[in-house]
Parts: sequence; structure tokens; C-alpha cells
Amino acid sequence: MSLKIGLYHDSIRYGEVELDSLFVMEPADYTCEPKGVVTCDEVTQIAKVLRRTPQIETGVVGEFAWGKEYPPKSSHSFRESCTG
Repeated sequence: MSLKIGLYHDSIRYGEVELDSLFVMEPADYTCEPKGVVTCDEVTQIAKVLRRTPQIETGVVGEFAWGKEYPPKSSHSFRESCTG
């Protein structure tokens, strides 16, 4: 399982965290770009919120607003690409 979390400050995107597991215990359980934007403790806080209350998809940690990010939707369906 992989889950991307965007990090924002004053509506400006500063980076993202990609969780490999919602049970974040150490830096190996996530990647953060750019490195050092948030601490392991802050990532652990985000993971706890998502694990305990999955319907909550946004929050605040430190100076950043975070939000679950979804892959962009395709502009056309698979059926359209196969049929013409």
C-alpha cells in the first residue's frame, strides 16, 4: 500500500510524503520530498489520524496543512481508447 500526502503552506505546495505503511515507526516507512520538510514524528502524527479516522483526509501538522492526494483521472475511459 502506498499513499501520497501533499504538504501546503498558505496554499503553496511545499512537497509530499509518501507513506508505505500507516504504521509509521521509522523513516524507512515513508519518503518525503523535499527531504526534511517534516520530521518523522510529524509523519507519524499524520499516519495516526489516517489510521484512526480514515474518513479524515486533511489536517495540520507543524506549519503545514496536509491532504490526501489522489491520482489524476484520465480524460477518457479505457473503453474509448480501445474502440476508437
